[in-house]
Amino acid sequence: VRLLSDFETSERKLLHIIMAGQPQLADKLASRELVQLQQRIQIVARLTPLRPKEVVQYIEYRLRGAGYEGEPLFTPAAYQHIAKASHGIPRNINRLCFNVLSLGCAMGKRQVDESMVNTVIADLDFQTLRRDYNPEPQADSESEKFFAEWENEAPAREQEREEEIEAADWFEKAFDFPKS
Repeated sequence: VRLLSDFETSERKLLHIIMAGQPQLADKLASRELVQLQQRIQIVARLTPLRPKEVVQYIEYRLRGAGYEGEPLFTPAAYQHIAKASHGIPRNINRLCFNVLSLGCAMGKRQVDESMVNTVIADLDFQTLRRDYNPEPQADSESEKFFAEWENEAPAREQEREEEIEAADWFEKAFDFPKS
């Protein structure tokens, strides 16, 4: 990067480099070995974590951007838990919301509540996964029960899928559609 920053004419720089990253990038750039690179950095900016109210606004903004219009998808307690668990970091907020909305969809829920957020937080906790590893599945939460039932229905769904493929093959042959 340092060598690339040397490309310039007598009038201007030929290459402008913008670096963006997690706090670990700042730690790396602060090392003594990168003093010459530090000297070439013109602007340093830092985004602070979102406050709880901003987390709610951020989630609602993202939902509107995705085209959602309607009743709130999250209860106030769900918003609070997401704000706390994400530490206000947008990447974490996105990850939690994606997973909790997926869970809600799979469960047929119209609104995300606190218990669903807690389930997702527990599911995404890698430390708990390592500490409490148990090869025997246990269905002690509503979502785990749902997924256990869903897996039990897998053979029937596979049969339906095979029948759909056969029907599509027949349709293509019957109407002489070229395969792409």
